[in-house]
Amino acid sequence: MRCRACGTPARPAGRKDGLPLHLCPACGSLSRPAAFDPPARYEDYLPPATLALPPATRDRYREILAGLAARTGGPGRLLDVGAGAGLFLETAREEGWSVLGTELSRAAAARAGRRGLPVRVGNLADLDLPRGAFDAAVSLETVEHVPDPAGFLAGIRDLLRPRGILFLTTPNYGSLSRRWLGREWLAVSRDHLCLLTPRALAGVLAAAGFRPERVTTRTILPPELAKRFRGTPVRRQGFPAEETAALQEAARSRTPLRWLKALANGFLARTGLGDVLTVYAAREAGR
Repeated sequence: MRCRACGTPARPAGRKDGLPLHLCPACGSLSRPAAFDPPARYEDYLPPATLALPPATRDRYREILAGLAARTGGPGRLLDVGAGAGLFLETAREEGWSVLGTELSRAAAARAGRRGLPVRVGNLADLDLPRGAFDAAVSLETVEHVPDPAGFLAGIRDLLRPRGILFLTTPNYGSLSRRWLGREWLAVSRDHLCLLTPRALAGVLAAAGFRPERVTTRTILPPELAKRFRGTPVRRQGFPAEETAALQEAARSRTPLRWLKALANGFLARTGLGDVLTVYAAREAGR
């Protein structure tokens, strides 16, 4: 198959969960065929980790929103693509943004609606949202689920005003965790159709009509790495939400751990080895 990020013919790279993996020799990203029809798969998707907002995650959301406000001139209209049960939207509304979300999961959108958060159900391309209407958009851990990352991001671009800002996160296929764990890295899963490297993400954003700021990385998941060193089985599917939340809260509440986390994220940003890719990107003039 061709690389979902850049279109280069990709090389076979083994199998996992009964599906073949393909590694791109040009951009280094990993692609795999779809195992299911995404709308059907996600219609009732509502994992417990998406229903509660730990204090450390709320702090991170506020940090993201402050970065968006600094680039757009203050809180304005914000679109969350892949909004889940609306935790980011709720934080954005508290910070003064006018919000709208999109989501494939009817169950998640219904949960958001019960909290008074507007979330439209369906694929972004099918929702007939107003073009050029939003000052900012976020896409948190969503682009890895779509078959055409550049096309998906171009759809978001069309909804932003000229020089509107996108904030995006996605798993980093170039991370230290993936290098150590290989195919057993938790992000290599049936749900993820394309896992990007920093170079691949920069290319996808440019192809979609965005001018990315420096693509950077953050975060590493110690529980998964510890299993490899202890010789115990590595988690094959699912995000270790409870373990991660406990670590985040410890780092938030204890000054030495907070300093250590800041140092670690500084190192991961410089080296590109973090588990999560993050970027602010502006809609290109004339696109």
